[in-house]
Amino acid sequence: MRFTPAAEGSYVLTLEIKDSGSTQKTLQKSFTITSAASRFLFVATNGIDSAGRGTLAAPFRTLAYAVGQSAPNQVIVMRKGNYALGKSDLFDDRSKQIIAYPDEVVVADFAKSNSFWLKNGSSSAQIARFEGLDLANVAQHGISCDPCTAGVVIRNVRFVSGTETSGESDNPSYIYSMDYGLRHNKFLIQDNDMGGAYTMKFTANNYGGMVLFSAFDSVIENNQMPANQTGSIRKGFVDKAYSNNNAYRENYIEIPAGQTEPDGIKIMAQDGSDQVQIHHNLLINAGITLGQQCFQATCRMTDHSVHHNTLVNGGVGIFLGPAESAQQWPRVSHNIIKSGSARLTGRVLPDLAGCDHTGQQTQLWRQLAGNHQHACDG
Repeated sequence: MRFTPAAEGSYVLTLEIKDSGSTQKTLQKSFTITSAASRFLFVATNGIDSAGRGTLAAPFRTLAYAVGQSAPNQVIVMRKGNYALGKSDLFDDRSKQIIAYPDEVVVADFAKSNSFWLKNGSSSAQIARFEGLDLANVAQHGISCDPCTAGVVIRNVRFVSGTETSGESDNPSYIYSMDYGLRHNKFLIQDNDMGGAYTMKFTANNYGGMVLFSAFDSVIENNQMPANQTGSIRKGFVDKAYSNNNAYRENYIEIPAGQTEPDGIKIMAQDGSDQVQIHHNLLINAGITLGQQCFQATCRMTDHSVHHNTLVNGGVGIFLGPAESAQQWPRVSHNIIKSGSARLTGRVLPDLAGCDHTGQQTQLWRQLAGNHQHACDG
């Protein structure tokens, strides 16, 4: 038996069974079926923007129309092809879940004038989700949040190209959470390609891959940012303001050779940071920095662990702030640091060339033991 409801709602269906005996017996059973709208809306380059469509067989044509027809709990599925996208702000009252149809290549081209801008105002709203898309010609940011209180999943996205449009102070980057004193929750940034075999054209000095402000409870893993970008790319992933319970693991970042002050993963800690783990990453022509902007007297950096990373032509920089006597020292261990600035540096470290281990610096140095080829080897 097949039942196709005409609209959403509750339907009572009665099934009646009769036998074939001379004295016929009848059995009736009623079922209540609740029908809801499909959780998927489809978009295709040969679709039509018209009410009543959005199915796999009868897709919409544009993403903007699909978003306007969507509910927050629906997922918008884009079929293969190139899509010219304009202003793409996504709010809590519509779908913020946009994915590519499995095994199809979907290119979203923003013509160097727009990007995805998430506005997750409620922490109880549906999470935002981007999967399987190619984003081309993004302006200033590829996917930005203002704010990101409900959670964001960015998985298997290829950031093909982008250019800055409002300058370095606005942190040009492919993934960006804005800083207005808000807590940005639960990023899952996984399996993305920030450059790949394509061209990144951010020319501002400081950024390029990802900039997060006040990120909490987030995982950034298995992303790649190869070195075949153009422009003055000096940064990979930058975690700013207050970082809490974030993990950076199994990422590959290569900064083009010859850049000054290159950073692969940087925890700025303007307002402190807590429970940050950086491990099993491969960084080339780039290093790891903890606490470069931890200047305030109240700044605290606690429970940081940097381990099992491989750094080629890069080092580990530790800049503990004025309150270092009250802090728990970061644990830096079992990293391979090869050539280039193959040393551990920072404001509270001794002169590593002479290894003058005294006072609090001795305690910190012990925490740094176990790294291969630091400045005091041999």
